[in-house]
Amino acid sequence: MARSSTKLAFLMLTLLEKANIIFIKFNVDRAARGCPGLAEIRKALRDNNGYVIILFSKPLRVVNSNVVVITAIIKAFILFTTCPWAYSHELIVELDSSNVVKWCNDSSFATWRIRSTLNFINSLKHKILKWSVMHVPRSLNQLADCLAQEGVDRSIDILQTFN
Repeated sequence: MARSSTKLAFLMLTLLEKANIIFIKFNVDRAARGCPGLAEIRKALRDNNGYVIILFSKPLRVVNSNVVVITAIIKAFILFTTCPWAYSHELIVELDSSNVVKWCNDSSFATWRIRSTLNFINSLKHKILKWSVMHVPRSLNQLADCLAQEGVDRSIDILQTFN
């Protein structure tokens, strides 16, 4: 796992131990300049009260928007499965791409090109007590959308924590 992901997992675990958190929610969004084009993912980690705990941003190479969203989901699942609370807390991933939600919940609907990537996500799902990938309209996921649009031209990773 990359160094930034390790730091993020440690920070999340520390915050979880301090609070009575029932579930962890990743609000995922992506931004791309063209299709395919320069892309960036943003994740907002929220507790069960809706408070943002951590914001994470990562620029990506030139890809299409569906690949960006799937990459963000993989990062969320990897991060979650590396921590002990994967067996005690629910993971909720929210995103505004109804196609990707459908593919994550049933990979048989996905195109053959991304099916192997979705199989990797499926293998990570077995390491988690309870999980869900849900569609949230962009209008209700404004924080992640705004942050993704803002960061698409950035070339460095960003990690921001809140108490």
